Amino acid sequence: MTAVATAKAGRFWVARAAYGLGLGVIVAVLEFVHYAPLVGERGGIGLPELALLLPDWCGEFVLLSLVVGYAEARELPREPSALKLALAVVLGAFAGALVWYAVLDAVLRDLLGLGLFIDRVGQPVTWAGRIFYHAWMMIFFGGLAVAVQASLRGHARMLAELRAAELRRAGAQQRLAELSLGSLQARVDPEYVFRTLSRLERLYEDDPSGADRLLDELVSFLRRALADIQASGAVPAQPT
Repeated sequence: MTAVATAKAGRFWVARAAYGLGLGVIVAVLEFVHYAPLVGERGGIGLPELALLLPDWCGEFVLLSLVVGYAEARELPREPSALKLALAVVLGAFAGALVWYAVLDAVLRDLLGLGLFIDRVGQPVTWAGRIFYHAWMMIFFGGLAVAVQASLRGHARMLAELRAAELRRAGAQQRLAELSLGSLQARVDPEYVFRTLSRLERLYEDDPSGADRLLDELVSFLRRALADIQASGAVPAQPT
């Protein structure tokens, strides 16, 4: 893999991780706002609880985004189908919920002794209930984000195809005009004109009336050729 391809791949995965972080922050704030009035009688929740929510949701959404990114990378340069994206969202949501819950449980509870957000609010939630709740939230918000992103990419791809088609049409018109101009200009053979002028010079010495007729024919021919060239749009029409 070249350095350019490596850098492009790196930007792709960094962008996917950034999408996951952004979604995680949004959902963490929404859940924080949702729970704040519900535990108000026990003193409420504050920044420490929000600090526990952020790594919880951000980690899960980053894993979800990376799974979706893997599904997209497998189909490059084509776009994955809607079914494949939907399967990636569902698999990424459950995988993210399972894996990240195990990581947080081992780190925050066992290693640091801080506990999880659900421990702070005193909500009795089973392990399975938490997994399905987080998976559902990720499927909803992650699926919505994936759908919006796919729609934007499709719109950009359609505009690019329209621009490319317009450029091809303009190029074809230019080539056709060049061919038409070349064909019309070929009709005005310089050698024919020079031969005719030479004949005119000799005829005016021997047969002036014949020279006038030949001159009229030459003028008519040149006028028709010029009219054809102007009709093709190759040269602007001149005032008569």
